[in-house]
Amino acid sequence: MDLKFAAEIHRVGLKVGYFSVKEVIDWTDHLIETMDQPPFELIDVSLAVNKHAADVCSKLKLVKGHVEPTLAVRVILALINRYLIESRDFSKVDFMLSMVKEIPLGDAHLSNELDWLLEWRFLARVEMIGNLEDVRKDIEGFLEKFSDYEKYYTYEECFRSDGQ
Repeated sequence: MDLKFAAEIHRVGLKVGYFSVKEVIDWTDHLIETMDQPPFELIDVSLAVNKHAADVCSKLKLVKGHVEPTLAVRVILALINRYLIESRDFSKVDFMLSMVKEIPLGDAHLSNELDWLLEWRFLARVEMIGNLEDVRKDIEGFLEKFSDYEKYYTYEECFRSDGQ
């Protein structure tokens, strides 16, 4: 897996609450151990143990390379989908989706769909329109559309050092 792409997945995942700072640090530590000459940016992330998530996100953004902007977001949405299937924890998924909305998505259709879903969730919560069960079904349907992107994030791939 391309290092910039893996860093971007971890940055977005950390920003939305899918990953913790510790998980991101563990990832960078493992990569550093497997690389002959790890990039300074990874070492900088690794040393951010006592930093806030926003600081670690800033450091991850400095990893060199180019990634299609919406791809990492789609991968994280796939991982959130897996999390929802395994945990059924809608409150955490609600939080993560709200945080995804705070990221410039670079895709107007995706942004509009997420806006609508979050707005509908709010209206159902205050009992103005719809009900939470219908919203939950729509959240599941929304997230399921991204399940194919999960193939871009596997433990083995993200922890493999291929020098890229």
